[in-house]
Amino acid sequence: MDQGINKGAILIVDDSADDAQLLVRALNKLRAERTVIVLNGGSAAIDYLVGRNEYADREKYPAPAILFVDLRMPPPDGFDVLAFLSSQPQLRRPLTVVLSGLLHAKEIQRAYELGAHTYLAKPIQPEDLRNLVAFFGRYWRTSPVTR
Repeated sequence: MDQGINKGAILIVDDSADDAQLLVRALNKLRAERTVIVLNGGSAAIDYLVGRNEYADREKYPAPAILFVDLRMPPPDGFDVLAFLSSQPQLRRPLTVVLSGLLHAKEIQRAYELGAHTYLAKPIQPEDLRNLVAFFGRYWRTSPVTR
């Protein structure tokens, strides 16, 4: 895997433990050699993103380079997490992948307007994840922000 993709953590925010574990297994198969943190809701995600409460130790809980967030969760949902990130210009914005099984075009558009970089439909297909990781590798090689 590209060296750039190995900086920072992967943060997965999904209220479905089964879906989160499927994503973790898929990332492991792709040898995503970085810390993977799984959280089950928007409140914990917001705390993690700002490094507060139990997530204040950035050695133990590194800032995420990649955020996978399920849009449809109990409040605060994925849209709320995206809106929070949009309202915090001082935070380094992770590459953000929104996840959901059933979304309408308006919801996908809203996610992009709130700063999502891409969308993956559940269940996540291995080929889609491989393509996404390849995209992230290209991003890190070419982005002046990540060098």
